[in-house]
Amino acid sequence: MSSRSLSCVVFPRRLAGVLAGLVLSLETAIFAAEQPPVAPAPLPPLVAVPEPGDEAAPPATVPPVPPKPPAAKVAPRTVPPRVTPPPPVRPPAPDQGLRTTPTPSLDQFSMRTRGTPSLRLASVPNMLGDFGMPFPNAIVDTAKGETLLSLPLAGAGLRSKVSENNKALPMDRVYFQYNHFHNAGGVDFDIATSGDEFANHVDRYTVGLEKTFWDRLWSVDLRMPFAGSQDFSAYGLDVSGGCVGNLDVIVKRLLTAGDQGALAAGIGINTPTGSDVQVTTSRQFSLENEAVHLSPFLGALYRPNEQIFYHGFLEVDVPLNGNTLLYDPGATPTTVGLLTEQTLLKVDVSAGRWLYRNPRAYVTGLASIVEFHYTGTLNDGDVIYVGGDRFGNLLNRFDLAHLTVGLHARIHENTTLRVGGVFPLNEIDRAFDAEVQVSLNRYF
Repeated sequence: MSSRSLSCVVFPRRLAGVLAGLVLSLETAIFAAEQPPVAPAPLPPLVAVPEPGDEAAPPATVPPVPPKPPAAKVAPRTVPPRVTPPPPVRPPAPDQGLRTTPTPSLDQFSMRTRGTPSLRLASVPNMLGDFGMPFPNAIVDTAKGETLLSLPLAGAGLRSKVSENNKALPMDRVYFQYNHFHNAGGVDFDIATSGDEFANHVDRYTVGLEKTFWDRLWSVDLRMPFAGSQDFSAYGLDVSGGCVGNLDVIVKRLLTAGDQGALAAGIGINTPTGSDVQVTTSRQFSLENEAVHLSPFLGALYRPNEQIFYHGFLEVDVPLNGNTLLYDPGATPTTVGLLTEQTLLKVDVSAGRWLYRNPRAYVTGLASIVEFHYTGTLNDGDVIYVGGDRFGNLLNRFDLAHLTVGLHARIHENTTLRVGGVFPLNEIDRAFDAEVQVSLNRYF
């Protein structure tokens, strides 16, 4: 084959190769155009490599690139909030101002009864009271003639009243009470003439404790009275009555209670812990303190609004046995009789009003109280005759009517201080001419 023929064969082959390369380059370019751009790989940071012998030279550093300022933030589109109108405020119901007060007060200290709505009644002041009972009497012969005298049995604390410093709610408290009875008993050395009368004054001190139990619907109240000296001596007559009174145990049960009132019932037990009384003239007598008294009662409390409050007690005092009268002729004492006291009906009502209330002051409240008290006998009294001497209730039946007025102060949160005066309303049947009382209660 000639060289011209060989070149004719080789040239088409080279031309085909060039054309194939062009087609492949074109397809590669088209494919690269269709792909997303690829960011170039970051270059490694430049590090200065120290030359041998140049350790002390500072390393080469690349000047820092100034930071790119941040792009301005576009405030997002805000939608105004949707405003919902507040619900209408309902006016508070009448007489509900104290229900939302969370601060501790006397209500929580004195009446924390579970399941009863009567917490608001606990701050109602207690009844003041009035009680000063006539003593048993005696008529004996002395150097002045027939002498009428009072027998201060049990240190002038023979019988008591449930309504004294009390109300128709179980409470947790300790208390102290002072009573001064002006012209309570005394001696008339000659009952046939006037001018030989000597009045006696009695100062009685009572300490007490009341404690609730059984879901605080019950309470037991212990009262222990004491008195000043009851000794008297004149014209051959000596009387000694001692200073210790009778211990009272009062059990109270809350029957029902609401926002405006409460009803309670219970029983009082008067125990013969007090001292006896001795009378000495030409003969010597001793009246022993032995009688036990039971006093069932009902109590009510009513509070129509925040300012006004009322109390009421109905009580019957029944002696279970009598007191022994001993005659001492100088040898062995001889029992000459049993002197049984009379059954008493006691009715007590009270009304009061708050004059001032400020929960942030030291004296947080001041209230005025007025009360009416009635005590009457339901049977005749016993009289024991020993020769020409007589012992017992020589006036037989009596009816006592007393008016009590006073102030009640609430100090801080759980202490009350009360002052009152008692005035007899009848002229003949009276146990004293006037009475002053002070009581202090501490609730817990």
